[in-house]
Amino acid sequence: MAVFMRFLLAWLFITSLCLGAVYAQEGKEVTVYGTNYCLGCALKKTAGAKAQCSVYGHVHSLKIDKAVGADGKVIESLTGKTLHYLQNDQASPLIKGEQFHGAPVEVKGTVFEDSLTVDVDSFGEPKK
Repeated sequence: MAVFMRFLLAWLFITSLCLGAVYAQEGKEVTVYGTNYCLGCALKKTAGAKAQCSVYGHVHSLKIDKAVGADGKVIESLTGKTLHYLQNDQASPLIKGEQFHGAPVEVKGTVFEDSLTVDVDSFGEPKK
């Protein structure tokens, strides 16, 4: 029985390490330039999806034109991708707001690249 318990404890320890590695993500401080768009509207227009934004409201995401890290270097791996907003007070106007529907935006925050999510610190119109 003692051997089995040691095996079980070792297995649980190793499993917890592996799961921790899967879910642990490093965030990157970035400034992202792109378009705030509603995925439902886009899929309805381009692929005939059955989105009902007029009933349930828009849920916006950020289509990336350019992402720049804290070091000033462009993060090429993010160009062209879509980021989802982590729901918080700062991102709320971008997620649900009509004012930014289809608008170009500059978003500063932390990107979690593995989950394609941005934790917004601030946003505004892109500087020309």
